[in-house]
Amino acid sequence: MAIYEVDNACPPGGKRVRRRSELVDVRLTSYNIRSLIGKSIELVKILHRRRISIACIQETRWVGAKAKEIDGFKLWYSGVKRTTNGVGILVKRDFVEQVLEVRRKSDNIILLSWWWV
Repeated sequence: MAIYEVDNACPPGGKRVRRRSELVDVRLTSYNIRSLIGKSIELVKILHRRRISIACIQETRWVGAKAKEIDGFKLWYSGVKRTTNGVGILVKRDFVEQVLEVRRKSDNIILLSWWWV
């Protein structure tokens, strides 16, 4: 985690304010999983080992539009047919509170709205 300083611009005659802010280390990845059936724990172990914060996964082949907790990650997924398609997004527990909304457009598209503090 790195720390940086921000100088706020001010009108003439005003005071300059110096703030310290923290940068957050976020790692993103995308996987074509070819079937999440029986592989969710194995995938989460890989994400922990590589210190991944957010993972987008394709071809989950899970049916439904649900969310579930898997060993420190929250998975939102959407799928229609068990034989094809299906997508999901795994978010580390530290970042789950920043998710405002999950919109499942189809079995190919999921949108997450974020709030970064």
